[in-house]
Amino acid sequence: FDQWLKEASTSPTRLAFMAKLQRVSRVLRILRLRQLARLQDIGIVQRASQVIMRFRGLRMTGFTVGLLWVVHLMACGWYLCGALHTSPELESWVARRQLPDQSTLLDMPPEVQWVHSMYFVMTVFTTVGFGDISALTTKEIVYVSLLMMIGGVVNGMVLSSVMSILVESDRKAVAFDKMVGVLKDFADHTQLSASTTQKLLMAASRQSRRHPDVDFGKARELFASFMIPRKVMADLPAKLFKGKLAMNDLFRKVEEMRGGHALPPSLPLFVASMLCQREYVQGDIIYHEGDAAMNLFLITSGICAFVALPEGYYNEADLSPYQLMGPRSYFGEFELLTARETRIATVRCESKKCLALLLPRGCLHDIRKDF
Repeated sequence: FDQWLKEASTSPTRLAFMAKLQRVSRVLRILRLRQLARLQDIGIVQRASQVIMRFRGLRMTGFTVGLLWVVHLMACGWYLCGALHTSPELESWVARRQLPDQSTLLDMPPEVQWVHSMYFVMTVFTTVGFGDISALTTKEIVYVSLLMMIGGVVNGMVLSSVMSILVESDRKAVAFDKMVGVLKDFADHTQLSASTTQKLLMAASRQSRRHPDVDFGKARELFASFMIPRKVMADLPAKLFKGKLAMNDLFRKVEEMRGGHALPPSLPLFVASMLCQREYVQGDIIYHEGDAAMNLFLITSGICAFVALPEGYYNEADLSPYQLMGPRSYFGEFELLTARETRIATVRCESKKCLALLLPRGCLHDIRKDF
């Protein structure tokens, strides 16, 4: 058998066949790499577009550039419409266009004709219509009719998009100004220095950009009204917060309390609509003993720990962990469920970074009533 295998592997036919297989495998690997590169490029473009869409100035610039591009295309068509006449020097709008020096546009270089064409299309798109350039021939009338329809649609789309950006920005600005006013009043009341007040405002500004205040009450009403099919709702919990919410031990504990019965799909959806995500870095005190008990914490990544001062130590820097909590864990429920107003322990972030989902106290009690 070994002799036969050696002869088969060294035969010319076998060698040629193996060489073809190697070439095909190389081609397949190259195609696979191209697909992966294309997917990576798409992901980069999507992330870049998300970042760009956050800035109002860039979005406004994008709409303006898009409008000018459409105007340019239609201006080229208007110029081409004049050039397609049987006698452009007599019939077209280019020949009829009079300049201040009594010459016609027909004698001007192409860039000047393009500027006048752009000017006419802009007057149509903006519904100004000065009347100094108009359509007289059948070809021009047909093209201008089409131009007015396209201009109305494009102009409406651009204006509505610009207005939505301005309204959204105004809403965020009002909410931010309200928060700043509250913090300034607090600083004045507590006689904080100007530098301390500025630090407080800058920290609040960063947090408001990272964690915008969004009301998902409408989403909860939609889930409760069963407007969404049951099949779709059943698939959603496994995808909330990239699947990390449904894997939290909190829901397993609730299932055990229900005697092992499966949770209704609406429960994770209701919880998700009330959560807000917070990021902590190593050494951050998430809450301190004696703080007001306001939230339930669900860890999605990183490690947190209950910490305390060993006997004989009095410096907060000497706080030592005595119970670790990793992903899928939750904490902070004891005070909320026992109607305690303040925390009885201290929790600190132990890993380089920790992400937690916060469920407000009032929302927790609302969910307990509904479910």
